[in-house]
Amino acid sequence: MSNMEASNEHPPETNSESLTTHNFSFHGSAKEYFGIWIVNLILTVLTLGIYSAWAKVRTNRYLYGNTDLAGSRFEYHASPITILKGRLIAMLFIAVYIFGDSLFPGTSLILLLIILLIFPWIMVRSLKFRAVNSSWRGIRFTFRGSTKGAYGCSSKGGLLTFFTGGFAYPVALFWLKQFQVNDHHFGHSKFSLHADAGDYFKIYLKSWGLYILSVIAALLLLFSVGIFDKFSEFAELLAEQETAAQQDEYQYDESYEESYEQQRDAAFERFEQGDLADESEEDNGQAQAGTQNSTNGSANANPSSSDEDAITLVSVFMALYLLIFVVFGFIYFYVQVRTLNLIWSNTKLDQRYSFNSFLPLWGVVKLQLGNTIGVLLSLGLLIPWAVIRTLRFRLEHLNVEGPENLDQFIADEAAQLDAAGEEIGEAFDLDFGL
Repeated sequence: MSNMEASNEHPPETNSESLTTHNFSFHGSAKEYFGIWIVNLILTVLTLGIYSAWAKVRTNRYLYGNTDLAGSRFEYHASPITILKGRLIAMLFIAVYIFGDSLFPGTSLILLLIILLIFPWIMVRSLKFRAVNSSWRGIRFTFRGSTKGAYGCSSKGGLLTFFTGGFAYPVALFWLKQFQVNDHHFGHSKFSLHADAGDYFKIYLKSWGLYILSVIAALLLLFSVGIFDKFSEFAELLAEQETAAQQDEYQYDESYEESYEQQRDAAFERFEQGDLADESEEDNGQAQAGTQNSTNGSANANPSSSDEDAITLVSVFMALYLLIFVVFGFIYFYVQVRTLNLIWSNTKLDQRYSFNSFLPLWGVVKLQLGNTIGVLLSLGLLIPWAVIRTLRFRLEHLNVEGPENLDQFIADEAAQLDAAGEEIGEAFDLDFGL
């Protein structure tokens, strides 16, 4: 199925006679999660990061365990030891990348090339690990994509991005999303993505258009208030002041040298007459002070008219940077919301169950703005509140549409399960999810 971007913000209409909408919901609370989060943070710091693997398992078990679909909760089954192994290997790579060049020049470049070469393999292993350690109603998810397929998808996307100068990057990203969705399974039922690369590319194209329009609007605003003229005048004034300062310094050097020579000649005359004038140092100091006063007077004679212009320029550019931050933030959320709605609303399970995502753009913007303000004002203590708030909002705008009898579907899946487990011992625990 292919849903239009504009319609993804509203729940789709369903045929109540043949289909039922199964809703997601979240039952956790910020207070409960804060207790888990603060203990995880303290133990992770005290153990120099080693406890982070156990922290992730505790966090995911709480979040999965409070996520509900059609009256049943999800479960997370990962082992902390397996996660710790993957993180230790990642930390080793990072340490070699940072300190390798000091021992063997070129080590970081070689390591970076190695990581790029093995990235598809890491992606497949991590997707397998994440899927097989997640379950719903006792049925585990799996990822059955091959390393060969990952290399093919990455190579194709990389070449397309390179030869188009980055313009076709959204298409390459869509191929990667397609690879991830199409090789996920729930039991033996297959997920499938029915979106089109063109729809995905249009979202990025519109975001680029918003960026260009915002730049043009900012330039027109600056021209309208004459900021460029003020900037030019301010630059000229600064140049004039610098030239005047150099001239004053040159005049000071000449006057000081002339005064010194006069005082030296007078001292010699008094010395020949046998009269050592102790006041010569005083005269010398007075001469220097007079010369310095003349310099200061020259400098003070120039009006400080540049101060007001400087304040105006700084204020305008601070406002401009704030505007750029707001525009970039809006474009980022626009891309995230539209792509999430497109991918999830075009995903099916076993061709019988369709996902519907209808995240509202402005709702997400207000949500994240509130989260950011809360976290900053609390110095990070409201991070658990922001996580729970975001997850609950996300699940409230996601549902599954399909046959009403989910029990029969689960029974069919359970009957097809065999003893062939998933190999997860060597998998890396990295997040490559949608």
